[in-house]
Amino acid sequence: MKPCVLMDSSVVIAALESSDLFHPDAVLVFKELFHRRRKNKLKLIIPSIVFYETMVTLLKKGLERKVVERHLWKFLHLNNIFNVAVIETMAFRLTKNLDQISLANLRTYDFMIASIGLEFDAQILTFDLKMRKKIGQFYPSVYYCSSISSQNTFGDETPKFLQELDNRLTNVYGG
Repeated sequence: MKPCVLMDSSVVIAALESSDLFHPDAVLVFKELFHRRRKNKLKLIIPSIVFYETMVTLLKKGLERKVVERHLWKFLHLNNIFNVAVIETMAFRLTKNLDQISLANLRTYDFMIASIGLEFDAQILTFDLKMRKKIGQFYPSVYYCSSISSQNTFGDETPKFLQELDNRLTNVYGG
């Protein structure tokens, strides 16, 4: 199976909305993912929940419905984009690995994203610092790919993410 990268809605929204604070970071990440040496060697996972949250958020930001639909359809038709539904059995697999306190501290959305990440052994990209901190406690393949935020103790994890992605690609496809 191709290595997988799961995109949190914060990354997808920032990529599609040029006025978003994280837009330059999202563009950089997507350029790296679609770079010729990586482009056809990985799958980008867009869970249905991310699709829905992206749509609602862009509409709340004042974009016209037709514009939002056009952006999302175009995005979903990119090569290597894999739209994934949330399956209940994914949740059961994740709960086997977590204690009661870890579960109690997760937001439902974060739990769903972590479940899908675990299911596909995917690296998770986010601009949501709270998500990064909570999921990162038990799922090490989550990355905050920006230097924005004075409360970010991780720094910009884009270089670490790309290095680990390239290691995964080398393991699957060789040098």
